[in-house]
Amino acid sequence: MDQKLIQLLQKYNISVKDSKIYDTAFTHISYRNTNNTNYDYEKLEFLGDAILNKIVSKYIYSIKNSLEVGDMSKVRALMTQGKTEALAAKELGLLEFIKFVGDKKTISDSILEDVYEALIGAIYLDSGMAKTTEFVHTTLIDFYNQHPQDITDDYKTKLQELVYKIFKKTPVYKTVKNKNNEYESKLFIKNVVYGEGVDKKIKEAEQKAAKICYETLSKNN
Repeated sequence: MDQKLIQLLQKYNISVKDSKIYDTAFTHISYRNTNNTNYDYEKLEFLGDAILNKIVSKYIYSIKNSLEVGDMSKVRALMTQGKTEALAAKELGLLEFIKFVGDKKTISDSILEDVYEALIGAIYLDSGMAKTTEFVHTTLIDFYNQHPQDITDDYKTKLQELVYKIFKKTPVYKTVKNKNNEYESKLFIKNVVYGEGVDKKIKEAEQKAAKICYETLSKNN
């Protein structure tokens, strides 16, 4: 395990017990396939995504007295969107530790988001919920609160407000998995498709569909 990664985790009071789980958290599928390993970060990412949403939801609930329910949903969407997680990953310097075949300069924000979530999953399994919660608060929630001007791409929330203004309705998302194991999301307004998005994550597929619809409606209204 990379000593710099151990030192990074120690900055957040996390002691590594199982180094293998952290190696897994930073292994991209391209590296797995090229090096014939039997692991990559996707399962840890799945776990980390769920834990992250739980921690963020609990935090937002704790400040509920200052927020309406609709605002609570909006803040959670902004905190857990891909852009926020990718920015947090960059702030932490996680790019350096990713095992990836190819030029690391080509690593997308989507991969950085995935790795951040996989790291959350690894910390949870290795150190428990309390340490994971501390890490998320310091690296994501505090980051969001300190850089709100950089977190602006929540198209689902912006679209919901626009659609209600125009149609007095709310958009409906219908999402299914395709044969490539990706999610295809269609956005309906009054039973008419206004946007489509494809991604390996449901929330990102819906954001892509929302972006298309938002840009179209903004031009015409």
